[in-house]
Amino acid sequence: MVSQVGAAVAHELMLPGILEAVLDQSVLTLGAEFAYVYLADEDQRTLELVADRNLPDDFKERLSHVSFDAPSLAARTASTRQSQMFSSIDQFDPALTLTGELLSRMACETIVSLPLLVRDRLVGVLIFALKVPHEFTPEERATLDSCADIFSLGIANAVAYGHERRLHLLFEAVGNATVAIASEFEPWPVLQKIVDQARQLASAEYAALGIVVSEDRAFGPWVFSGMTKEHESAIGRHPRPIGTLGITWREDRTVRVVDVRRHPAFRGLPEQHPTIISRLTVPVRHKGRGIGILYLANKCGAPEFSVEDERAVERLASHAGAAVHQSQLRDQLDMERARLNTIVENSPHGVHFVEAGTEKIIANRRAFEIVGQASVPTLGDYRGQVCTPDGKPLPKEEWPARRVLRGESFTTRELLIRTPDGREVPVLLSVAPVHRRDGHLEGVVVGYEDISILKELQRLHDEWASIVTHDLRQPLAVIMANVSALQRMARSPDPPTLSEGIEQTLKAAKTLNRMISDLADVSQIETRHLEVALRPIGLDLLVPET
Repeated sequence: MVSQVGAAVAHELMLPGILEAVLDQSVLTLGAEFAYVYLADEDQRTLELVADRNLPDDFKERLSHVSFDAPSLAARTASTRQSQMFSSIDQFDPALTLTGELLSRMACETIVSLPLLVRDRLVGVLIFALKVPHEFTPEERATLDSCADIFSLGIANAVAYGHERRLHLLFEAVGNATVAIASEFEPWPVLQKIVDQARQLASAEYAALGIVVSEDRAFGPWVFSGMTKEHESAIGRHPRPIGTLGITWREDRTVRVVDVRRHPAFRGLPEQHPTIISRLTVPVRHKGRGIGILYLANKCGAPEFSVEDERAVERLASHAGAAVHQSQLRDQLDMERARLNTIVENSPHGVHFVEAGTEKIIANRRAFEIVGQASVPTLGDYRGQVCTPDGKPLPKEEWPARRVLRGESFTTRELLIRTPDGREVPVLLSVAPVHRRDGHLEGVVVGYEDISILKELQRLHDEWASIVTHDLRQPLAVIMANVSALQRMARSPDPPTLSEGIEQTLKAAKTLNRMISDLADVSQIETRHLEVALRPIGLDLLVPET
């Protein structure tokens, strides 16, 4: 019997195959009416039902998770680490109520519970029952212990192999997610790969990932795996973060349940939605704040998702948060770039960027208008000239952009641009270097303002000042001449001539005063401080004397 058990276990490597072999040997070789196997977690002091033969469905649920202190034979075996054998129902301990109910339901008399130990570590418990009473001989007990050792070693190796394989899959999934984040510019393909990897990693029938917009709105985006587009369309709109889905987001914690339908927060499913039983939901976080959920449904090959599934999916969820964050940064960057492009493109001043090394140019529309050339791919392609204010051309090596690219400083100054068609445009030009964070020179930004209008205004101002100066000198000359004449008359008085000189002097002074008032009014108009007061005026004041 021992060799037969050993041969059966030796042919299997994966845990499901090992468990099938253990149960087959228990039922076929030992003649068991029912049998089931637990995996043990000594740290948590719990047992998890992983496989069974002929166990009633309602007992599967009741026995799926038990603590070492539960009123069951498996719990006593786990806590004592000793084999438990009862040859008849009359010998059975009534304190083990859960196992007693099972024996009564299955009408079995004999039950055996064997601890599965490897190097003093409890890996699980095997329980099987016989229909008839059976007193085990010392030889049979020794054989059962030997079979238990074989089962223990096979299960331990399978669990270790499963852990190693899962770790490999996790590294592969995380690596794929990392590559996807680095290579994709859109969030959808990245999130889809993460969801697919999570479903494969945790052996789930379905998986989905949703980013929360608000509690009263559907997840957006909502990425799923394991379901066709047609099935998704039949279901209808995407879910909202409410019910059991909302717990993970609102409370920012992982939720792992055997049967979501029995959860108090469960609100049902749409009519066309597939049946969901076991479920694992983990939060997707960014900077410690929950922004969405990653959930898996219907564990394949087991009644529920494991702690290892939970940890692996949480690791992938962290990458989903990074992908969403990267997408948000990219959207923000695109928005800032669009805003900056709009500002620069509609600026009244010319702006262009010259790349270091290649001297490639990126310029706004106003820049091309000022330099008078529709396209300037590089600095060397400009067919015009950059001149000093007096019109003397600068050597191309002394152009401001090239000077700053060489590391020289350049302060804002007036220059003259002579366009390819010969037009001269006076500009106020400035240049600033653009450095990376590491200090490397990326290029220079050149800004220039067409000051042709300012130059014209300056010319008009100078012309007007010349005219005003000429007009002011005329009454002033009259005043000075009359004052000199009055001075001479004072020595030999001539009343008629003196009176005439005084009148001419007053007239010239009034004219000068009026011109000064006009100048003051012009200044008020330029500064927008002139107040207009309407009042009646005689026409004789507006008609000049002849």
